[in-house]
Amino acid sequence: MEILHEAGADDDPAVTRIARYLASITTDGGGVPFVLPTVRDAPHGPWWRTPDDPPGAINPTATLAGLLHRARADHPWLGPATGFCWRYLEAPGAEPGGYDVLAVLTFLDHVPDRDRAEAAFTRVRDVLAAHATSDHQGPLDFAPAPGGYGRRSSPPARSTPPRRPHRRAGRRRRMGRRLPHLDARHRPRMARQRHRRTPQDPARLRAPQALSGPGGAHSRFRTGSPARSLTSCAKWAWSA
Repeated sequence: MEILHEAGADDDPAVTRIARYLASITTDGGGVPFVLPTVRDAPHGPWWRTPDDPPGAINPTATLAGLLHRARADHPWLGPATGFCWRYLEAPGAEPGGYDVLAVLTFLDHVPDRDRAEAAFTRVRDVLAAHATSDHQGPLDFAPAPGGYGRRSSPPARSTPPRRPHRRAGRRRRMGRRLPHLDARHRPRMARQRHRRTPQDPARLRAPQALSGPGGAHSRFRTGSPARSLTSCAKWAWSA
């Protein structure tokens, strides 16, 4: 649905087919399980564990409901799913994880009842801000657009202090002044020797990282993540 939206195809028949499939796996309360029992039949992450009758979860229900609302979908699945999300937001003592926060923000950004969304956000803002952190998401994932609730739930950015010159660089400059015989003819040879003494560490080579959490591989290796990040950057630039 993200790709269809970016392509301007929110009215594509695939949106209705997605909602029809979601209706076939939704629980009685209106929520979609985080993972289905069929995951056991294929290789999967160790955190993808589920009972035979999994309950509905705010992640991914809120994300799916928010994206379908954004596409202006008119499908019976949206009614129970939206009610499931409202009940989650209005229940006291919710402790969302980072992925739950992403799902809730997507729902609040696009649900048609804007007054109720504003009231719900005001009530849970501090909870969302406290849990808006993840090893696999960055600021643009939580606040993909300047006008969304993600921006309002983020703390104000602090300016980074200017970097101070490294001590070793100043020491080298002083050494060069004290030892004038180390002229330009010798420095390239010394640099080559220094490079041979410090070979590249194989662990620093760029390679896909191992699965390390519920988000799978690191965000820079996720399919579609660069395109979404560029789109978010463009939205922020246009708002400046």
